[in-house]
Amino acid sequence: MASVDLLLELVRRYADGSALERVQAAHDLLITACPSQIRLVERGVGAAQILAQLEARVECIIAALLVDIPEEACPQIDIQEQMGEIVVKLVAGVQSMRRFPYLDSQNKRGWSHKEHFELYHAFVASLEDPQWVLIELARQLDDLRHLKTFFPPEQRRIAFEALNIYAPLAHRLGIWRIKWELEDTAFRFTHPEQFHEIVAKLDEQRGSREEGIRQAVTTLQDELTRNGIEAKVTGRPKHIYSIHRKMQRKGVPFEAVYDVRALRVIIGSGDAGNGQEEQAHIETCYHVLGITNSLWTPIPGQFDDYIAKPKSNDYRSLHTAVVDDEGKTIEVQIRTHWMNKAAESGIAAHWHYKERQGSRPGSQKKKDRDVERVIESRVVALRSLLDYSQGQGLKELELAVEEDGVSEPIFVFTPMGDVIRLPAGATPIDFAYRIHTELGNRCYGAKVSGSIVPLNYRLSTGDRVEIITRKRGGPNINWLSLEQGFIKTQAARKKISAWFRRQRREKDIARGHEILDRELGRLGLKSALSFDEVARLLKFKHPEEMLAQIGGGEITSDKVRSVIAAESKPSKAELARAAEEELVTEKDESLTLIEKPVAGDEQAKPGLLVASTKGLYSRLAKCCYPVPPEEIVGYVTRGYGATIHLADCPNVASNREKWRIVP
Repeated sequence: MASVDLLLELVRRYADGSALERVQAAHDLLITACPSQIRLVERGVGAAQILAQLEARVECIIAALLVDIPEEACPQIDIQEQMGEIVVKLVAGVQSMRRFPYLDSQNKRGWSHKEHFELYHAFVASLEDPQWVLIELARQLDDLRHLKTFFPPEQRRIAFEALNIYAPLAHRLGIWRIKWELEDTAFRFTHPEQFHEIVAKLDEQRGSREEGIRQAVTTLQDELTRNGIEAKVTGRPKHIYSIHRKMQRKGVPFEAVYDVRALRVIIGSGDAGNGQEEQAHIETCYHVLGITNSLWTPIPGQFDDYIAKPKSNDYRSLHTAVVDDEGKTIEVQIRTHWMNKAAESGIAAHWHYKERQGSRPGSQKKKDRDVERVIESRVVALRSLLDYSQGQGLKELELAVEEDGVSEPIFVFTPMGDVIRLPAGATPIDFAYRIHTELGNRCYGAKVSGSIVPLNYRLSTGDRVEIITRKRGGPNINWLSLEQGFIKTQAARKKISAWFRRQRREKDIARGHEILDRELGRLGLKSALSFDEVARLLKFKHPEEMLAQIGGGEITSDKVRSVIAAESKPSKAELARAAEEELVTEKDESLTLIEKPVAGDEQAKPGLLVASTKGLYSRLAKCCYPVPPEEIVGYVTRGYGATIHLADCPNVASNREKWRIVP
């Protein structure tokens, strides 16, 4: 049973006495509201303990304790009075996440892979505060730890959600401690046979593997001590699910991956994630990298500098791989104490740092801004998946999740011998776009290790890739097809889509030029108005933007005519002259004198068909230039049919022969 004493002890390690009192009060409130619901109380305390191990904010811990209390047992207004507004908002936020179907414990039929991605998308879109996710991750991990007490259908559902929903979210927030436990525990229930097979093989080789790691740790630790470097070297365990993923991606048996030994070097000690001390530790990281590469043989292309260029979830570390004297591979991670804490606890570590340090003058202000940036970047990282689904489908979203995850990279070579890192499953097209956008756009074919291959060929580590180009042209629209598998990376997909958008824009501009030129001609303003002036009338800074929207149908011809006509109405003197020419003042009481145009008479062809003048020749008045959908009237002339004016045209309104005006 989850112990409140252990919870308080964990909180005591990093919080003050007032925080302990608040946590104790929240626990007492939970017991009072739910005296007989043992599992509900255990879940609250268990989730709170997980958050305390991450050194999360006290408000998060309290919210985790209270989030399952029924409203009828303790209304939110009571929680607010006792625990504060921040706690109530966190509780309400986590409870709002429960409306999604995949979080419904009554879902008996289970959810398909596609449905989970749909719901994952909706879930991420709803997030307003990453603390909600942090609390929910702790609750789900506590459920997994007690999964044996659930019925089998519930076990599979919860485990599947943990693997496909919550582990990716933990990755996005950079909380490796929760991520790995979620994956390994869930994997045991989603794929029990594969899980137990890997565990059994690990047990068989445990003795020799642990001895090899122990020797490597001692060798590197002694070398660092001789160089006067304060650092702690430990063996880094290989997680069961990561072994399974590697076996799947590489298509290799367990024996091909189990022997990889992993070390972690942590520089410095204590919470030194600021100022000159942290900068000195960062410089030491690169020094340790040099010592490691001199001690063992580095593997070409197997180096990643996530300190200079952190991952999207702000993960920072140096990664390298070397071969020891026995020819066995050793993976080495090198990081500062602060980087390690941030990697293990993710966003919780940054909140904790911010609350403990406060705002101080000088260089500390910059560090405070950096922490704010990191917290904001975690929210951005959570929402960035949505970029892949705008105008695209679920498969693109799945590719984005897969690429952003922990998949093993491949390393291929250019013809000049440069090493290029790509995700597993990448193709020559991905390679071309990684080198340069123009190389990808002009890609026509590819050679791998001297042999011509199709463009959807799956590259492997060690391949030497040469791209065959053409002088002109662009990418093939079929490359975007997921079924044909021409591209793996989202970067290549975006660049191809951007090329086709540019092509469409150029066509839209040309079409818009033609449309606007035609409309100006119809209005007799071709020489009077330039495209720049029309753009100004339509409130565009650049004519190209206007033409693109006209050509793309976003601005209609009617709107163009209406705006131009409104801005180009003639003066009163011009109106008067036009009226003298157009309006016949001689009274004519018989409309029968107005004859219908004779078929085939080119002079009598009507320029505009107006419903109320059907059968009469009609033409637009030059004094007011009416355009649809403006209200109009007809003025019956002698021998010329009806002239169409604006309903409020001053020439019509001032004419005394009202009988000539027709609707």
